[in-house]
Amino acid sequence: MISESVITLAMISKFLSGLLMLLLFSSCNKENITNEANVELNWSVSLDGNKLSNNTVYEHPQGFPFKMSDFKIYFSNFTLKDDKGNIIPLQMKDTPGAEQGVFLFWLDKNMSFSGYVPAGRYTQLNFDIGLRPALNDLNPNQFSKEHPLSRNTDMFWDMTKYRFIVLEGAADNLENGSFSLVYTYHIGGDDFLRNRSIDIDLNVTESGQTSFPLAIDFRRLFSDGVTPIDMTTFFSYHSQSLGFEEGMRMMTYLNEGIYAEMP
Repeated sequence: MISESVITLAMISKFLSGLLMLLLFSSCNKENITNEANVELNWSVSLDGNKLSNNTVYEHPQGFPFKMSDFKIYFSNFTLKDDKGNIIPLQMKDTPGAEQGVFLFWLDKNMSFSGYVPAGRYTQLNFDIGLRPALNDLNPNQFSKEHPLSRNTDMFWDMTKYRFIVLEGAADNLENGSFSLVYTYHIGGDDFLRNRSIDIDLNVTESGQTSFPLAIDFRRLFSDGVTPIDMTTFFSYHSQSLGFEEGMRMMTYLNEGIYAEMP
C-alpha cells in the first residue's frame, strides 16, 4: 500500500507545480498588459476648415447653400505600421463591432472609437472604406441592434448587401431659400471598396490615451481638383449601373480626402 506521506508529497508537488504555472501565466499576462497602450480615433467632417454637423446650412463647394440630414460611412480592418515596418492590428475595445473590426461613422452620433496597440512609434495608419466581401456577406439578422452591422443602422439592402456610405440632405441651388434639391447617395457593393493609407508620426505611450484626429474633407467628395462632380445633375445614386462612373469617383475622392489632423 502507498503510505499517506507519499500521497501527501505527491499532492503538495502537484499543487506547487500548478501554482508555478499560474505565477508564470500571470507574469506573462501582466507583461502584455503593461505594453498595451490606448489609442482613440476621432472623426470629423471638414469643409474649408469648418467642422460640419447635420441640419446646419453651409456653402457647398459649388457655391450654393446646402445642409446634411444623414452621413454614415463604414470603416474597417484598421492596422498601424510601426517604425520597424511591422503591421500591427488595431484591436478595438470590447464594443459592438469590435470582433469584426468594424466602425460605423455616423455624423453627430458615433464619431470616435478606442483600441489597443503595443506602445511605440507608428508611421502609417491603414483602413478600409467599406466592407471586404467576408464582412459584406454577413447576415445582419445575427447581430444585436447596437451592432454596426445590424439592420437597426439602416445600412443593409437585401438585394445589394451593405451600403458603404449614406449621404443625404438638401441644397438651395436656386438660392431662393427653398432647399428644393434633395440629394441622396447610397453607395455599396464590392466594386466600391477602397483602402486608405495615411502617413503619420504617432508616438503611443503606455500612460494615458493617445488621441488621433481624422477629418473627412467634404469638398473632396465632389472633386479631385480636376474632374468635379456636379451635384445639380448627379444628386441621387443608389449603386445602380446608371451613374456607376460618378459613384466610383465619389468613393475614390472620399478615399483621397481623408486626412490626419495632427499638429
